[in-house]
Amino acid sequence: MAMMKMCRCGKLIDYYLKSCIECEELYSKDNRAKHSLYNRYQRDEGIQKIYNNKQWTIVKQRAEFRDNNLCILCLSNKTIKSSQAVHHIIELKEDISKAFDLNNLICLCESCHQSVHNKYKRSDKLKEETQSLLLTLITKDVNI
Repeated sequence: MAMMKMCRCGKLIDYYLKSCIECEELYSKDNRAKHSLYNRYQRDEGIQKIYNNKQWTIVKQRAEFRDNNLCILCLSNKTIKSSQAVHHIIELKEDISKAFDLNNLICLCESCHQSVHNKYKRSDKLKEETQSLLLTLITKDVNI
């Protein structure tokens, strides 16, 4: 049986597909425009080069495979949700040498990804606690 994953809409699709046909049509145009504007005006040029690097694509796919393309934070809370982002636990602006470190990456759904970044911005203490939690989650199997 072929490996399957869950599309953001909840349909089962082949593991190597990004999304189902309906979601691809729905999200591709809007996302390209949003990402283009963000990358052009807000993202640091040095960091952008990392995301355009083939090595990033490879390590990102390894993280998705390791985490079964599921949000690990949701999974730790006994919820199954597909991931939409591969998050750098230690941010690139803190330590760019961890850009391609698989042990610094975790798969998150969009809501958890936003929540993590909001915690990072709130206080240094909360940021450290959140980073510690995320590092713990990727080093152990999360039991449902």
